[in-house]
Amino acid sequence: MKLKLYEDSNFSKVSNYFLKDAYYTAHPIDTLKISVNNKKYHPVLSLDNDDNLICFFVLDEGSDKFKYTEENDSLLLRAFSTDSKYLRKGYATKTIESLAEFVKKEFPEIKQIVLGVNEKNLSAISLYLKTGFKDSGDRFLGKKGYQKVLLKDIK
Repeated sequence: MKLKLYEDSNFSKVSNYFLKDAYYTAHPIDTLKISVNNKKYHPVLSLDNDDNLICFFVLDEGSDKFKYTEENDSLLLRAFSTDSKYLRKGYATKTIESLAEFVKKEFPEIKQIVLGVNEKNLSAISLYLKTGFKDSGDRFLGKKGYQKVLLKDIK
């Protein structure tokens, strides 16, 4: 898996991205609309060796991260998803495992990645915990229920 920041030349990959169930996340096209006007909103592609778009997420430098952490040098991981054609093949795990090195390279000042995950989304919680995120113990009420706050320090 290789991670790369979104470029306009990748639009066709994103427009063909298939999400069967987007209950807990946003479709990548919707996040691209936000990134056009928000330069702190960084869409990221996770590509396989054949350059297929497998996973997608956003790294957000904006002030929303302060709902999750007091750390100034942090990024909010949001809108993580896996194209439905590639589910249950280990790609999401490989993508999250690659995240720290990617952040070190692209955002060298960052010390922490934070995220909120719906407490009913057990598969996502399991994914994040097994890839090194820690449950902060904090919760807040989101649009679709309570969100657990998970953190990962970047070393």
